[in-house]
Amino acid sequence: MAILICNAAAMPVTIPAIGIYFFSRVPFLQQSSLWRCVIHCVTGQTTLSLPSAAAMAVIVLFCSAPAPAQNTFRTLSGTVTDQHHEPLRGAVVEVENDGDKTVISYITDKTGHYQFRRLNSGADYNFWATYRQHRSESHYLSKFNSKTAPVVDLTVKLE
Repeated sequence: MAILICNAAAMPVTIPAIGIYFFSRVPFLQQSSLWRCVIHCVTGQTTLSLPSAAAMAVIVLFCSAPAPAQNTFRTLSGTVTDQHHEPLRGAVVEVENDGDKTVISYITDKTGHYQFRRLNSGADYNFWATYRQHRSESHYLSKFNSKTAPVVDLTVKLE
């Protein structure tokens, strides 16, 4: 939907419609002489005088509700190796959500690579690797870490 503004020279100017719903739901704004505005919905267009459109822009800027937070995701990946830097195929990497304690697992490929996609950026995670009853050190991924695709290599000491 777009707003069709008619300026003093009756030249139409089209801008994106923002705040029409808000404006139409506030009765005192519709009735006030300060906010003289005739809204005609014709084929998805709204016609406003230039001063009214400017007034509505002020309403949108100062009175609109903030947008809800969006879930953003990140990808955690890396390689699991032994102490001699040899990749460990079949190692199990586990990621634990520090808040709700849910755990997800991944089995490494032949190159020792692991990847967890769509981890919530607003959560903290602990993660580690296990290979033949040997475990790597635990690592911590903070929600304050701004990287969207952190790469963390894990080392499992087999001896």
